[in-house]
Amino acid sequence: MKIILLIVGVVFAALLLLTVAVNFKSIVVFAKASINELKRVTFPTRERAIAQTYIVLGSVSIFAIMFGLIDILLVRGMGLLFR
Repeated sequence: MKIILLIVGVVFAALLLLTVAVNFKSIVVFAKASINELKRVTFPTRERAIAQTYIVLGSVSIFAIMFGLIDILLVRGMGLLFR
């Protein structure tokens, strides 16, 4: 069993190496484009990040409460229906 896994691993590694060798130019182009794009990224200030975090936490809390209430109503309704 170990020999079969070793052979499969070697074949997989060879195929991966061939794929990378064929697409090496496109990988380099992609890496350069990614680096250039990262240079243009503007990160939010600390205050803005904190404000957006509060917005997300508030939204998630509201939806959690809403879905919890809907779940309670559905469970009680099913309980009444199948009593």
